[in-house]
Amino acid sequence: MNQDQSPPHVAARRTVFLTGGSGLLGTALLHSAGANNVIALYHRSPIAHAGIETLRGDIRKPLLGLSEPDYKALASRIDVIIHSASITRFGVNQAKILDTNVAGSHEIVRLAREARARLIYLSTAFIHPSASELAPASMYEESKRKAEALVRTLSENFVIIRPSIIVGDSRTGKVAAYQGLHEVVGSIIDGSLPVLPTAPDRFCDFVAQDWVTDAIWSAASHSSPAQELWITSGTRALSVEAIVAAAVKVGYSYGFRGSAPRIVPYETLQRLFIPAFLESLPDRLKRRFHANLKMARYMNQERPFPSSEAYLQTAFGLPMRETPEAVLIRNMEQWCMNRLSAQSADKPARLLTIGVS
Repeated sequence: MNQDQSPPHVAARRTVFLTGGSGLLGTALLHSAGANNVIALYHRSPIAHAGIETLRGDIRKPLLGLSEPDYKALASRIDVIIHSASITRFGVNQAKILDTNVAGSHEIVRLAREARARLIYLSTAFIHPSASELAPASMYEESKRKAEALVRTLSENFVIIRPSIIVGDSRTGKVAAYQGLHEVVGSIIDGSLPVLPTAPDRFCDFVAQDWVTDAIWSAASHSSPAQELWITSGTRALSVEAIVAAAVKVGYSYGFRGSAPRIVPYETLQRLFIPAFLESLPDRLKRRFHANLKMARYMNQERPFPSSEAYLQTAFGLPMRETPEAVLIRNMEQWCMNRLSAQSADKPARLLTIGVS
């Protein structure tokens, strides 16, 4: 957002309670908090950020693990809650996902009701019926559906934000931690991904983290924001074929000479490639293949997601976003520089965090 302009219908300055401040999106939110009064809840990882008040607690526990006086004091101070804490990683025990993403959201809804505060809930675009042709949906997606239902019990004064895959900053490509799409694209760049289980014309929708944070802070300050916001690339989402071509081109410019993966239908991969060829791969490539396979559901989108782009411009005064291709290129360039720096220091690149928003 242009710092010299205020979006229309801006409410007075508010005190914001943030969960998930140590995560990828939470970190970006803290960096973009501006003049907002922010109280950030943390559980295990302390948050050290200038100008941010922190509070230790646990969203899964009654009263967030706080004493009753501290809980009531918190509720009396806050005007807006941004609930971004959730488990997004693949391979986590399903009961743990439900405990954090659903039971934790129940406690946050309770706080919103106690505080009479606006609740901004971070869901995911992948609850949409056209999210993927592959079944079944992940427990992560199911937990977000259940949590959304809890949020709607507030009847009003809530905003559900549904981003697609969140990548790094649109201008620099920097991100607090590499996530699932970075892993897949990085494997294309360095030639360690032999096949990609999708179709060339399927979509993969991703958005820059600053697009998401701009929407969140605007929803926090607007006097009456819409209750559902789809933060997606929509009809501008790139095809799988375009992503592969861009990854190979950027990788080549940085000295990577890997071959582009074969794009094959997911069913063909399961029926032919895995039984016939997977065991012949070196262990390193086999591990990366299994990790990347978990992203297949999010690269098999047949139809574009809904998008709130026009609303973000007219209601919030946000600018027209850059093309997904430009965002992807900056993220890949940042990945390449990080990988080359890690190699020169004889350290493995940090590409093990797998997740989706």
